[in-house]
Amino acid sequence: MNGGFIVLKPPGMTSHDVVAVVRRLTGVRRVGHSGTLDPAAAGVLPTCVGPAVRLVEYLQEGRKVYRCRLILGVTTDTQDATGQELRRRPVTGSREQLAAVLPEFTGSIEQVPPMYSSLKSGGQTLHKLARRGVEVDRPPRRVTIHDLTLLDYARTGETARAILEVVCSKGTYVRTLCADIGERLGAGGHMGFLVRLETGGYRADEAVTLEELSAARERGELSGFLHPAAELLRGWPEMRVGPDEAMAVTTGRWRSVSGRLINLAAQPPGEGKGPTPADAEPLAKVTCQGELVAIGRLKAGPTGDRPLVWVEKAFPRGNEG
Repeated sequence: MNGGFIVLKPPGMTSHDVVAVVRRLTGVRRVGHSGTLDPAAAGVLPTCVGPAVRLVEYLQEGRKVYRCRLILGVTTDTQDATGQELRRRPVTGSREQLAAVLPEFTGSIEQVPPMYSSLKSGGQTLHKLARRGVEVDRPPRRVTIHDLTLLDYARTGETARAILEVVCSKGTYVRTLCADIGERLGAGGHMGFLVRLETGGYRADEAVTLEELSAARERGELSGFLHPAAELLRGWPEMRVGPDEAMAVTTGRWRSVSGRLINLAAQPPGEGKGPTPADAEPLAKVTCQGELVAIGRLKAGPTGDRPLVWVEKAFPRGNEG
């Protein structure tokens, strides 16, 4: 088996729990996910199986779309509803005041990662340190908030609840965004719930539940939900080659390949021209008869009229892993 399942992760499971279920259902040892969701969060979680696990680093890139509830007036130690309440402050602002500060949190911004996260400091995971009452300095990280939309707002006593839609880059902590917005308004805040609506070009309405996968396995129809490896790189520039060229690339005889280039106007996910610095050549996928052959950099050919893909990763054909 070689490809991926676009899983709709339920709340209450870790992303690794989802991987374990997919591993059990498929019987394939090599399974990985592209972009961790917190246990309390739900939403789209692409899960790669077999040789396609080598695509995880690419599927993690690109824009992600979330919907969350921001609860103003209450701060917690985890910045979300699973944590211990630290402080309450009355909310005096209005919907208009919240909407007015959101532009300050769009574009390129800096976030200090939360202590309750899977990042490491000195070889120790931050959330394990936090549970022991230890707090360490965390350098701020730059992320991009492409769009931040206020969908709903309601006051309840001294607190307020807002629904936000967030379009952001890899590495964004939406709960930190909620906490920072709350502090900016002077009331504090935390994230009430989080749903990932889109990642890697796949939307929630295209995802499959674990229950659906389990039922499909019982019917012997599990492969019907499997997306081929080439399809997982949705929207990428694609170079199509013949069997001879594919064999030369996958056996290492050729480091670059030229062929029929389609979808040239597209860009792979990521900042600028892909998941690398903006001045690098864009990534492209190389396929043969619909099967992924390689991933590489799209370069101008020696004569300027036949572009090349300089191979970074090759995928031997017929390798099920």
